[in-house]
Amino acid sequence: MRTKKFLLAVLLLFFFSSLLLSSISALPATQKNRKEAQAEKEFIPKEVKSVLLKDLKTRQARLDIPFSVFKHLCLPARNALHNIFFLKLKNSDLGFSPLAPAPKKPEEKKEEKKEEAQPEPSQPVQLMASFNVFLQFHLLENNIPTKIVKEVYVPGNFQVESTSYDPDKEEVYTIGYPLLPGNYLLAMAITSLDLTKIGTFYFEFSLPDAASITKKLETTPIFLVKEMKQMQAAETIVEIHKDFFTYSYLQILPNLESVIRPGDPLDIFFYIFGTQPNEQQKFNIETKYEVLKLLNDQDIAKAKETLLLEAWSWSLSENKEQFEVRGEVKNLTATEIKNVEAVAYLLDKSGAVVQQQFAPIDVSSLGANQTSTFKVQEKISSAIYDVRVDFRLSSGENIPVLRREEVVIRFEPALYEIPIISHALPMKQTVLTRTGTEERRETRDLAAGNYILGLQIADNISGYTVRKRFEFSVK
Repeated sequence: MRTKKFLLAVLLLFFFSSLLLSSISALPATQKNRKEAQAEKEFIPKEVKSVLLKDLKTRQARLDIPFSVFKHLCLPARNALHNIFFLKLKNSDLGFSPLAPAPKKPEEKKEEKKEEAQPEPSQPVQLMASFNVFLQFHLLENNIPTKIVKEVYVPGNFQVESTSYDPDKEEVYTIGYPLLPGNYLLAMAITSLDLTKIGTFYFEFSLPDAASITKKLETTPIFLVKEMKQMQAAETIVEIHKDFFTYSYLQILPNLESVIRPGDPLDIFFYIFGTQPNEQQKFNIETKYEVLKLLNDQDIAKAKETLLLEAWSWSLSENKEQFEVRGEVKNLTATEIKNVEAVAYLLDKSGAVVQQQFAPIDVSSLGANQTSTFKVQEKISSAIYDVRVDFRLSSGENIPVLRREEVVIRFEPALYEIPIISHALPMKQTVLTRTGTEERRETRDLAAGNYILGLQIADNISGYTVRKRFEFSVK
């Protein structure tokens, strides 16, 4: 916990002092020997550039060295956005080979009779792969590349012990680079050192203009963190890393599968655009978290005498004087149901109902296996924290409801002083058990299954809000 607080302090320091460089040179500025070694590769060689430009319109990959860019993240970097590109590369395609052994020292002559030679145990061999990575960023207009805004060279050198080497394994590599807002096409090439093998891949991405996000809130993609460490200094050159990426003074190992073990926390990381500081340049951001359990198709198929509440959401008007609930409901029974009404219960922080409103669903007769939309809206009489939806007949009789998404954990609102969010949420569920007339509450680890983390983010200074959902699994 102390380590986590320390890293949050690093984030706080970074945010207010803009530690992350807004531009990174394609060549190192400080390491003289490396600069000299890379001086001839400040540009993309013409034979590589011609291959990249040849297939630019079709985005057809060249498979001399097969690879793919399968994920993209972005985080703030002064006036730019720091982009992290995730690559998949098979070990055998990188050409790992044994390092040349160090020359042995000549043995001293011995007068005594040599003992019978014993076979030496086999030692792990160090394997090494060296290759080139070239990045070419094209600005896109109407999905057409218009001009090259940056070309970058990144040397790749990785070592692995032969005992852990699997030629068929696909490894994850990352490359980070800052760019201004806009729409881009990344043309990437990975080549052998002699350029006889050239693999290419094309990847489109967009970067938001943070300065223009003033009348709403938006976030960068939410991701999970496995491990986060502080580095002694921020990187000032472009590097390719295996498994982890760097951001300012942080080395971050992401959880790309979004899978955690029972008992593990859900360690989320993201940035919020559009938040406003007060006169003292302090932020006041409030986020409400809840974990929803997702029903699978087998559970739904077992339900015969009920309605299924599909995806739904609720929102408040800008002046916070009216609420609206929208969603879909499906009839799982074998018979037609007439005059179904949706009922919205407005709840305070304690879970007590402070107001309720109902409205007929959008079809008067809901046939077997038929789905209908619904909407409930009304002025609110007091502040609300949450909304619950049920269904009934117009006569007032309640109808059993199965929920595709059911809240299993609800957290107290979290307050943040900066819009960079790094938060480990404990995945502990409070369960109410009954034995006869006695009730007992106990805390359990979240069971294996598929879940959604729901976020309701509010800027308490500007009043703007945004809702986000993040899917994860417990295995």
